[in-house]
Amino acid sequence: MAIDVYELCPCGSGKKLKFCCAGIIDEMTKISRLQANDQPRQALAAIERIEKSNPDNPWVGTVHAEILLALGEVDQAQARLDELLKRHPDHPNVVARAALVMLLNQGYRAAQPTILRAFQKCFTRAPEQVGLLALTLYDVMGRSRFVMAARQYLTVAMRLLGEKSRENTFLALLRLDGDSRTAYPLRSVQNLSPYPADGPSAAEANKAASIANIACYGPAGRIYARIAEQEPTHAELWRNAALCRAWDADEPAAAQAFHKAAGASQNFEFAVECETLAQLLDLKHASDRIAPTEVDIPIRSASRLLGLLEGNELFFTLPVEQLADGEAPPIAARRLVLDRAMPKESESGPIAFGELPSIAATLTVFDAVPERDIEAVAVLTGLATPEFEQAVESFQKLADDEITKAPEREEIAASDIEPIARELAPYFRRKLFSAALGSKQRTIQEEWWKHLVEIWSNAPQAALDGKSPTSVAGDAQYRVRLMAAVYVLDSVSERLNGIVDLEAIIARLGLEPLRPLAPTPAEPLSSLSPLQLLRLPVSELSDSQLVNVYRRAAVIGIRRFATRVMEELINRPQCLEQVGPDRIYEGLLEIAHQEERDRDAIAWAKKGREHAARSPQNFERLCKWTLTEFLLRAEDPDDPEVAELFRTLSEYYAPKVPDVARVLEQFVAENADKLPWLRSAELLVASGAAPAPTPGGLWTPSGSPAPAAGSKKIWLPGQE
Repeated sequence: MAIDVYELCPCGSGKKLKFCCAGIIDEMTKISRLQANDQPRQALAAIERIEKSNPDNPWVGTVHAEILLALGEVDQAQARLDELLKRHPDHPNVVARAALVMLLNQGYRAAQPTILRAFQKCFTRAPEQVGLLALTLYDVMGRSRFVMAARQYLTVAMRLLGEKSRENTFLALLRLDGDSRTAYPLRSVQNLSPYPADGPSAAEANKAASIANIACYGPAGRIYARIAEQEPTHAELWRNAALCRAWDADEPAAAQAFHKAAGASQNFEFAVECETLAQLLDLKHASDRIAPTEVDIPIRSASRLLGLLEGNELFFTLPVEQLADGEAPPIAARRLVLDRAMPKESESGPIAFGELPSIAATLTVFDAVPERDIEAVAVLTGLATPEFEQAVESFQKLADDEITKAPEREEIAASDIEPIARELAPYFRRKLFSAALGSKQRTIQEEWWKHLVEIWSNAPQAALDGKSPTSVAGDAQYRVRLMAAVYVLDSVSERLNGIVDLEAIIARLGLEPLRPLAPTPAEPLSSLSPLQLLRLPVSELSDSQLVNVYRRAAVIGIRRFATRVMEELINRPQCLEQVGPDRIYEGLLEIAHQEERDRDAIAWAKKGREHAARSPQNFERLCKWTLTEFLLRAEDPDDPEVAELFRTLSEYYAPKVPDVARVLEQFVAENADKLPWLRSAELLVASGAAPAPTPGGLWTPSGSPAPAAGSKKIWLPGQE
């Protein structure tokens, strides 16, 4: 990495580098190159030589600390920076780097004063250094699941870092906004509300806004709260205080301020949004949370344990995918541990949701690695519910002769499963819907979620003072809190891919829907929060607004809203072509498929095929959509359109696309005895071995292998 000699000298003298530390330019350039080439040991030796003759140079000292940090020597890096701070207390690079190292070494709360000082002193003087600090804060907050704080620090990093880094941070922002583990109201943008220029506390409010702009969220939140105490009816001040507290990773205090904002506002929609955020944060930090737990049980032999599990209907087999971590022992098997055996379909009627087994735990069996002195182990994971404890106990009884040591138990700090409030536990009880016939799964899921909504309607909730939604319906003092509780339920359902009729619940509780927004045609909508997006009258948006809203909807992924937006795009051909028709039909198909709406998924595949047929140079697109529709319809081989799609694929595409031929051949092998029309079609299909489904369930003509006909795994156009 070349060093520009006409930039200001990194030593902080205020002079150009050429006229200041020119004597060490060549050596520092060499060290920079060693760092870029991932040679920290050689860089360390070189910087130590330079430091002997330049012991007080802050440029040399901060680079020395950087190298120590790269080597994992955090304590040494902090000690070196502490020395530099004593001699150069206001040097921006030293202050910013010291804050970063203290953050990594001592954690956010301990490092907070130093971090605030770095933002105050260095935001404009050392933007790249402060940007790196903000990026590290994003990582720290993200790992701790302080999502609102993580997102805000990521936006700070985007403002300060160079163009190349900015692109990576933007992609990280998209991933964060689309992370379905987080309730959708807590994701995406939330902006501070401006204070009136002629308000009695304008000077203080401007100060709070200014320091929030340089990421000093804790002090800004305290100022906003102080003004709010003086102006108790100004709800936006409490909301600003709440946002700053959330960005400062003080979520319990943020929840309190959101509650106050909701209570102070006369605007029902504003109050509901603030109360929804407050309830979600309260649930996240509830004292009775159920933690994700791991129980490690050492065993004599993975193969003997699997022999014990063979044929046991309480252990449902999952596909095995090895961990990406090369140090992890190989996985021998994965199972879902069920609370009851899977029922059988009978002539008396379809399976009811109450008969379906619940998933109590996930079992992963790791093989022994003798050469590394690693023994075989069975690992049970899940939320620490009574069902999980029963699954652990039952497994230990079953595998008693194979267990070599007492099990070790711990809460999982970093996991796809997050701790949940105990009152949410019923909704996180997973049913094995695949135990039912595919055609019945949607109906059973709908009945299951109706059952869950009934539980929710009559269960006491902390947000409603220990009362149930049904019992407070019609009580004006609970109106805001009850509507917020409905949106909390909706966000839980969205997170769990559930089926909840939001409008029906609102009507049943005697509530009025939130009023739609009324944006002007030229008004930008990029600053709307997720709950505000849901209030948009999609059909009334201008074309440019609709396209921009689609891009946000595609990231945030609220299914019913994304469906509304994409259906409106289809009604506007000029917008559809701008966004890409395959992307829209694919999105609608995917949502329908996730929700087990098979007829709708087929309908969208058909519309995608019909659109492709009208396009020029359409061979690949038409092949993709025809095969997609065939794979969806093939789940029911008696579908009357399967035969015609089969003939189209075999006549026009199988001769040119071998993977299509293999899919058709497998379909023939599985269905020839049941479908007489296939017997004459067998000769139309090229030869080839039947393939296995791809891990991701996606297929394109250029990819291999293709998914089996009748598999729930589908190919989606535009995905490679």
